[in-house]
Amino acid sequence: QTEANGIFVAGPEGGNSIVYMYADEGDDLADKWIVQATTNGEFTINYLNDNSSWEKSIEFNRDGNVELYYDNGKRFETTSNGVIIQGPGAGVIKLYADSGDDDADKWLMRAETDSVYQIMNYASGTWENSLEINSEGNVELYFDNSRKLETISTGVQINGNCNVPTGDLQLNDNRHGKFGDGGDFKIYHDGTYNLLTATNNHENKHSALKHTFYDYTGSTKRAEINSSGLDVTGAITVNGAALA
Repeated sequence: QTEANGIFVAGPEGGNSIVYMYADEGDDLADKWIVQATTNGEFTINYLNDNSSWEKSIEFNRDGNVELYYDNGKRFETTSNGVIIQGPGAGVIKLYADSGDDDADKWLMRAETDSVYQIMNYASGTWENSLEINSEGNVELYFDNSRKLETISTGVQINGNCNVPTGDLQLNDNRHGKFGDGGDFKIYHDGTYNLLTATNNHENKHSALKHTFYDYTGSTKRAEINSSGLDVTGAITVNGAALA
């Protein structure tokens, strides 16, 4: 029935209320829409698909959520503390600045079906990784789609150079800077001495403190340079000949 400020539509007792809205005389399936209020507190907007079945576009629930659909598949839902976005496969959110008229404006967040979460930028006609998070696994940081830093079970791994333009790179006492595939060569401070050690077959150890330098072969001190000069333990050989 009509009212002063619009129309009033009521369904039968215990039944739903439906308004049919047809464009262009309703002679095509794409013209047909319905607005429906159900007895369980739902309000929906539906369209007629190519199989002559009604499919949801929007659903409102009294004192509850709002749901948005694409081709009858739910893609967006409000909740008591935010929203849920879901895809038929990966869940994707695209964020465009400045109307998205430049590649630099475009960003994408993606939750994959294999427990991977990505933040991506758009460059040169394709989406490139900026950040990747793997559930119960590593986190990866990218530069121009090339992985540069990732967390591993024992710490972090850097792929490329590590520059420290300001501040210090600090290792506490007995924390080693290791070199070589097997960490054969180490530099560290043990709280008293500055140590350089090698763990291969030609082990040498060097330490220096307050302008004193020691050279070791294994655990045997062979040379000491201090304020008084050079002290050598053992023979000195020059061109195969031992010095007295």
